[in-house]
Amino acid sequence: MKAGKLDDVCRLMGRMVEEGIVPDTISCNSILEALCEAGRTSDANKLRILAKEKGFQADGVTYSMLVQGFGRQGRVTEGEAVLDEMLDLGFIPNIVAYNRLLDSLHVRRSLQ
Repeated sequence: MKAGKLDDVCRLMGRMVEEGIVPDTISCNSILEALCEAGRTSDANKLRILAKEKGFQADGVTYSMLVQGFGRQGRVTEGEAVLDEMLDLGFIPNIVAYNRLLDSLHVRRSLQ
């Protein structure tokens, strides 16, 4: 990742997950965050879903990164879906964090 080879990282993590080797939350979140920051939030979300099928336990940080990533990309519908999933699973952010998540989604919507 430090060398900026996100495609290689994704392939490696995908192969690991397919073999039943699921990275811990911190490692997985680091990869997902790098993808989101590179404007590849959809790839990050697909990787999260693949890992989830093999036992990955996403946390509130995972969901927050994805919501903000979709918000930065103006993909409000996807961001709201992830936010809904986050809340349905019981990851309730504090009011400041929740407002920040909503702002990341709706500021983009008002600009469209």
